[in-house]
Amino acid sequence: MNCIHKSLHLIHLNHLKKKKSDGWRICILSNAPAELLYQPAKKLQADAIHAPIGRKQDALKEMGGYKQLFVCTDNATDIDLLLLADQSVVLTNKRNAIFFRSSLKGKEVEYWAKEEM
Repeated sequence: MNCIHKSLHLIHLNHLKKKKSDGWRICILSNAPAELLYQPAKKLQADAIHAPIGRKQDALKEMGGYKQLFVCTDNATDIDLLLLADQSVVLTNKRNAIFFRSSLKGKEVEYWAKEEM
């Protein structure tokens, strides 16, 4: 299991809170069981949406669309969402950064280092 360094985790939360204060709708879109999404969503005052594996784009469309999309993820299966995003942050370790960079060539992406285990 990978862990995000506590200070990085706080930066991540503060970044999302700033987006919310700037008028962005915050939504946790995950393949995790819905009951695991409610607590973090409540903490962020965000929506929580469970999507089956490979169906996050469909869930995003079902939400009613968006004017701009910001994606923050550490999940390699979110490449399709990152390609749609107007702004994005990828939390990654050095090994996985190679995959993300090659998959997102030409896309402006912010990479945040994830602590290695």
